[in-house]
Amino acid sequence: MTDYARTATRRATHPRFFTLVDPHNRLPADERDRRAYYAMKAENARRNYRRWKGRQQRAEGQTHAAA
Repeated sequence: MTDYARTATRRATHPRFFTLVDPHNRLPADERDRRAYYAMKAENARRNYRRWKGRQQRAEGQTHAAA
């Protein structure tokens, strides 16, 4: 399983990105938890993008196109 606290990116803690991602400010109190939370969101976003990309390519009848 991914160690989210260690995989969090610098961008995830940027204040501008902060409001963009989490408009309701539902945040864990601890800094490590906060980093883990954003790393988890980033991972989900990547997975959803790959999922969408695969669907799009299948719809166009192509497989394994360049990202």
